[in-house]
Amino acid sequence: MSCKSGIYVVNTTTGTSIGIGGTYVPSTIIRRYGKYCQLSGNGVSIGNACGGAGYYDVNASVAVVATAIGNVTATLYKDGAPVQGATAIATATAIGNIVTLPISALVRLNCDCDTANLTIVISGQAVTAQNLAFVVEKI
Repeated sequence: MSCKSGIYVVNTTTGTSIGIGGTYVPSTIIRRYGKYCQLSGNGVSIGNACGGAGYYDVNASVAVVATAIGNVTATLYKDGAPVQGATAIATATAIGNIVTLPISALVRLNCDCDTANLTIVISGQAVTAQNLAFVVEKI
């Protein structure tokens, strides 16, 4: 049996406000295979009670509309804590600018009996949702 698993989820609903510290929630599954990656709550759940330990390749493209001039940040979180190095920062030079923030990381799940929840959190300023594409693959 293959241990590979993956999911591609999106949120293409534009115009939703995301406050500082808010989660950009994926809402639709585009592709999914295997049993270790699920759309769950505010993000993607990895692992399950039967297994799933190992490494997960995470790639996200976050696009938001700035509501102020200044920095916008998107960070990958695992179980409520930021994943080190998985942060993208861009500067909006005008109100209404579309800011694109790419995130790439390799996340480890230690225990076969464990699960983790991966989310994208916005900071720096309140924004308006434009597009989220979020891919997680167990490798």
